[in-house]
Amino acid sequence: MLLTMLVLVLLIFLTVWGTLLLVRYTAQSMLFSLKANEERMVIAIPLAGSVVEAEYIIRTALNMTRDKNCAIEIVLVNCGVDEETAEVCAKMASDYSNIVVLDADEFADYMRAKAHCRITTD
Repeated sequence: MLLTMLVLVLLIFLTVWGTLLLVRYTAQSMLFSLKANEERMVIAIPLAGSVVEAEYIIRTALNMTRDKNCAIEIVLVNCGVDEETAEVCAKMASDYSNIVVLDADEFADYMRAKAHCRITTD
């Protein structure tokens, strides 16, 4: 009886987990789908103040880019973060080659140099 209940709980857990993974994958592909001619994408994440979940935000962006078939750069834009958040950003940038940390005033210049777009300011 106990073994049967444990197996049933395990099957329910695996079913729910598999369903959640399927929903997550479907949502990511619908929201983050790429056209065949897109070779490079830039994800800019502005951070300001004390961002407690900075590492989670960065890892989520990394996870979104994991299965894509193009070069994706993640730019962490420092809009005045505290020391702890700056350390987290610097560590993530040193651990992953596609993460760049820039100050807010450097971001426009970086986009002009790296991206294939025109930036206009009013």
